Amino acid sequence: MTHRVSICICTMNRPEELRRCLASLANCRVPPAEVLVSDDSRGQLAERTRTVVAEFPHVRYVRGPCRGLSSNRNNILDHVKGDLVAFVDDDEIIHPDFLKTAIESYVQLSGTLGTHKVIVTGSQTLPTGPLPPSSLNFLCFYTGKAPEGRSETVVLGAALFPAKLFEEARFDEKFSFNCEDSDLSYHATHLGYKIFYIPGLTNYHEPSPVNRNLYDDILVESRLYFGFKRYWIYRRSLPRFVLFNVYGLANAVGHCLKRLEVRRSFAAIGSYLTAWKLFLSTLREMRSST
Repeated sequence: MTHRVSICICTMNRPEELRRCLASLANCRVPPAEVLVSDDSRGQLAERTRTVVAEFPHVRYVRGPCRGLSSNRNNILDHVKGDLVAFVDDDEIIHPDFLKTAIESYVQLSGTLGTHKVIVTGSQTLPTGPLPPSSLNFLCFYTGKAPEGRSETVVLGAALFPAKLFEEARFDEKFSFNCEDSDLSYHATHLGYKIFYIPGLTNYHEPSPVNRNLYDDILVESRLYFGFKRYWIYRRSLPRFVLFNVYGLANAVGHCLKRLEVRRSFAAIGSYLTAWKLFLSTLREMRSST
């Protein structure tokens, strides 16, 4: 079977970074079947982004929903035509062998296991060194330890998914930023998918400073919300769920107090309460769908 890969790039306010990313795709030894860009930029930056995409005739521009990164990723999935999907960050440079290695790895593993429920992930090469997928500690922080073979999470900018996964699971749009990739990894595993780490699979990532300050205040909220889902929905463990509530809040507040940031300690409490509201909303949605 010949696989068709859809490259999905979600962007916002980064036209120059996007241009470099799209240009790097021309060097791929195995070209993608399609490249889609979903753009959350507004005003003049949206026009600049549209102009950049127009420089690449085989790239399709899609207007984003402007409701956060997870919503933008779901938006682009509505336009995918390939049977395999790769999400690429707009500030990445695609390795020439990324698609070749990813497809070969997927074909070998899915053939050996006799199922399409296989996800392959590699690492991102940062200016500071490689960033492989990692297991999570109890508080949902990455341990930094690269797996051997099977992986708990993906590095979203260096992974390949079967498109069928997204018929069952989408990005949780309650995550505006942070932990949405871990949540998708757990959701996929919950549905029977197996994630494999391929050490030779990589893309180059030079993190852009653009937009970073927009997300600072929601990092704690996202991690706590993911922790609630991890232990209640995916792991179904009441003791761990209760302990995470206690230690998760204590860690968030204690970290701020240790740095003598009293105001941010109150913000951490607010993030905890917001995460609970998001979690309760998710539980109501799950009940209504059954």
